[in-house]
Amino acid sequence: MEIEEIKKGFVERLRREMTKKGFDVDGRKMSAFAKAFKIPSATVHSWLQGRNLPNGEQLVILCEKLECSADYLLFGTENERRRAIRREEDRLIYDLLKILKIPKQELTLKVKLESLDDAKIKSEAQIDD
Repeated sequence: MEIEEIKKGFVERLRREMTKKGFDVDGRKMSAFAKAFKIPSATVHSWLQGRNLPNGEQLVILCEKLECSADYLLFGTENERRRAIRREEDRLIYDLLKILKIPKQELTLKVKLESLDDAKIKSEAQIDD
């Protein structure tokens, strides 16, 4: 993967994650984003224009504040994010079973997720009371 491809993908994912957190990618809210992350506005602007990528320290701050992985921001890999979502779904189902007082049983979930390359990912989670 060439550096220009990485930059282009990074810009798209950074914009998406900023928007999810309520930060606009232009104007005053971009400045608010930079201020909240303690990163110069000019630096954030250069990222959003695809001129530069964050250094290691900046990337750590971004990932922590945006609640995503560096792998995701730089390369679009979502495996870590998917695993976290599945763990949370499993926990919620387990809690729901306890609330509904469903008898002790084994529950199997089959989840099919489409990845970026249209491959199917199959996941099975077993929940025991």
